[in-house]
Amino acid sequence: MVRMDHDSVNARAAWIAASSPVMDAVAETVRSEIVASASRHSESGEYASSFEVDDDFYRSIRDRVVFTEHRAAAAIEFGHRTKSGRSVPGQMNVANVYHAHPKFHGS
Repeated sequence: MVRMDHDSVNARAAWIAASSPVMDAVAETVRSEIVASASRHSESGEYASSFEVDDDFYRSIRDRVVFTEHRAAAAIEFGHRTKSGRSVPGQMNVANVYHAHPKFHGS
């Protein structure tokens, strides 16, 4: 009987998938969709243009991350109140792109 180490099989499969240029293309597509969504709301485009794709590593396996370091990202995405107390709803750009692609979350 053949014994398999499932952890190493899973790690190898993840490494093979992570090495694929298709993953770079998917990350760039996600970034582009977030930028397009944010561009519909933003007057200056500063927030929309702040999204980037970068590498992240977990147990030596490369992954892609789409992110922004914009100072107002949380307020823009999730909403906030103005100084006068008016409620400004969040744009939910990242969440909307995520939910538009069931393959991302297994639904």
